[in-house]
Amino acid sequence: MSLLELLVAMSIGASLSFGMVNLFLQNKTGFVQDEEISRLQENGRWALRYVARELSMAGFYGALPGGGGITGSLRVAGDCAAGWAMNTGTALEHLNNATAAEAAAVYGCIRRAEFREGTDIIGVRRTLDLPHLSNGTLASALASKTAYLRLRQHGAEASLLLGGAIGKADRAADSGVEVWQYQPQLLYIRDYSVTRTDGIPALCRKRLTTFAVSLAMNHSECLVEGIENLQLEFGIDSNGDYTPEYYLSTPSADTLEMAVTVRIYLLSRTLKEFKAYLNDKSYSLGDKVITAPNDGYYRRVLQTTVPLYNSAAFRFR
Repeated sequence: MSLLELLVAMSIGASLSFGMVNLFLQNKTGFVQDEEISRLQENGRWALRYVARELSMAGFYGALPGGGGITGSLRVAGDCAAGWAMNTGTALEHLNNATAAEAAAVYGCIRRAEFREGTDIIGVRRTLDLPHLSNGTLASALASKTAYLRLRQHGAEASLLLGGAIGKADRAADSGVEVWQYQPQLLYIRDYSVTRTDGIPALCRKRLTTFAVSLAMNHSECLVEGIENLQLEFGIDSNGDYTPEYYLSTPSADTLEMAVTVRIYLLSRTLKEFKAYLNDKSYSLGDKVITAPNDGYYRRVLQTTVPLYNSAAFRFR
C-alpha cells in the first residue's frame, strides 16, 4: 500500500467518522428537544388541571353552601395576613399582575425574593372533596393537629376545630355529624423550583399545614416546574342569567362576587435551554401579552375555562 493510498484511505475514514458523529449528535439533540417539549406540555396540562380544579371547588364547604355561619377560629402561626386562613366567608381572592412588593404586602407568607413579578396570585378556601366523618362513620383517620370543619345536621351547626377536639359522641353511629378537612391555600408562581439559583420557575402553593404543634401557612410547596406565568380572567354575570356578559382580569371584590366562570391561562416553558434555538415570539394570555427574551427556551400557552359553581352568583339567586 503506497503512502498516497494510505492518506486517501485515512481521509475517507475520517470523513465517514465525522459524519457518523455529527449524525449521532443531531439525533441526540433532536431526542432531548422532543423530550423537553413533551415534558413542557405534560407539566402545563397537569398545572392547568390542578388550578382549574381548585378554582371550581372554591367555596365548597361540604353540605354547607358558602362559608357563612361558620363559628370558631383556630390560631395560625405565620398566617398570610391577620385572620386570612380562617376567613371562610371569602371563598376566592385574586391579585392581578402583582409586583414582589405588592405580593409580600398583601400576603405576608409570600417572600419578595421568591415571587415572580407580573403573575397572578389566587387565594382559595374550601374543604376537601370527601368527608373524613359522615353521620358518625369514620371514613379516614382524623389528625389531632389538623383543621376540620364540623357540620351537624347538614350545616345547621358549623364550626372549625382541630381533629383532637372531635369527641366520641360525634363518632357514634347516626350522630348526624360530618367532618371535612379544611384546606385554604394560595397559588402563585415562584422564581425558582428548589434552590434560589436554579432559575426554574414553578407553580407553588402555601396551604394550611401542621408545623411543630401549631397550624401554619408559611410553608411553600412547589407543584409543577416550568410554569412561567399565570393569568386569570373572570366571567361576570351582570343580569342574573348565569352566563357571563364580559370578562375582567382586574375585578373588584364586589364584582368578583358576580363571577360565574374563570378563564385560566398558563405559560409553560422547557426546563433546558437550547443554544441553537432563538425564542423571540409573543404569547397572549388573555389581555396580557408576553414577549420571550430572545432565549433558547421553548414555550406553550395552555388555557381553559371553568365554572365557579360555589360562587356567590350561584348561591344567592
